[in-house]
Amino acid sequence: MNQPFDLTGVADEGASSIADQIACHRALGWNHLELRSIDAVPVARLADEAWRAVVDQLQQHAMAVPVLASQIGNWGSRIAGDFAVDLAELDRLLEIAAPLGTRMIRIMSYPNSGWEEARWRAAVIERLCRLTEVAQRHDVVLVHENCAGWAGRSAEHTLDMLHAVGSDHLKLLFDVGNGLSYGYQALDFLREVWPHVAHVHLKDGLGSGQGVHYQELGEGEAGAVECIDFLLRNGYGGWFSIEPHLSLIPHLQVSDDNPLRKQATYVAYARRVEHILNSRQGNAHVIHG
Repeated sequence: MNQPFDLTGVADEGASSIADQIACHRALGWNHLELRSIDAVPVARLADEAWRAVVDQLQQHAMAVPVLASQIGNWGSRIAGDFAVDLAELDRLLEIAAPLGTRMIRIMSYPNSGWEEARWRAAVIERLCRLTEVAQRHDVVLVHENCAGWAGRSAEHTLDMLHAVGSDHLKLLFDVGNGLSYGYQALDFLREVWPHVAHVHLKDGLGSGQGVHYQELGEGEAGAVECIDFLLRNGYGGWFSIEPHLSLIPHLQVSDDNPLRKQATYVAYARRVEHILNSRQGNAHVIHG
């Protein structure tokens, strides 16, 4: 079926090895995937021989990679950390992106190290300016996810970040489910930032005092379907990417150790999302794909 949207997925949520990630996406009829980790190792931390083998397999199977996920500024980092590590990671990801034709690299904006607000903000902006300058030289776009770090706390912080950096090589990755963890309504956030959104992650869940319990898309309280409707109505033309968190939750180090069940869960989630996206077309005044 020709779809008026582009749907892919964060591949390590379906399988661990690159061969199985490719096979999982091929089973869905997809010739693309979002690359984050291979055998639980973040892609930028793979040894030279290993990442080149990953690139070779992707090229052999004609698999496109619209986004590479970095660890830069994410939940495992801190603003007081060594920035040279982040610059080195970006260099490595640019090496990987070039032969794949990948034009987007996901980042976040550094959890605090106990600093006062003004110092934290200034350091984040300085780092993101330097990272964006590197991205611009290589004609790639950094996509900031509304997740861990200074700018992920609210739409106002996000817009402040974009204004301060002031580059077309810094845009947004909007995750419809992250508001459950960070205490805001996803649709309210999206309404403020949507002109800058270049990529979308789809997940859903139920919040509680014990954290977020992830659900099938549309069965939680993230407002995921409402966000999809809003994006389609407003002519969003980027990728939707599934990140179910049903079999793999990286920041909690939770993973299903049954590979067949993990892949089956991912494929079923993808099919459900395809159905939801198709069913929401009637609510969209303008559809782009």
